[in-house]
Amino acid sequence: FFRKIQLFFKCKVESYAEYFHSQGMVTCLSIFKDTARTIPLERREIFKNRRDKLVSRIRLPLENKTIENFVHGRASDLKQICEIVGKRREIE
Repeated sequence: FFRKIQLFFKCKVESYAEYFHSQGMVTCLSIFKDTARTIPLERREIFKNRRDKLVSRIRLPLENKTIENFVHGRASDLKQICEIVGKRREIE
């Protein structure tokens, strides 16, 4: 069990063993607009054991938006990055 994919009505869940995925991803939930799972609405990625302390990333492809959340204890005290591609980037 290194990678497990489960398909549901309008979503797909991918689970990875720790240290298996090169970016440290352990879970990826993809939510789709249709039952054929062709139009993605949202993609949620959960990470563990990353040097930059990234915990989760939410991608909204129809809005060109990405939200990255970091764990407390990061050296620069960065908590969240919200980016709308080509328009703006908010750092908290």
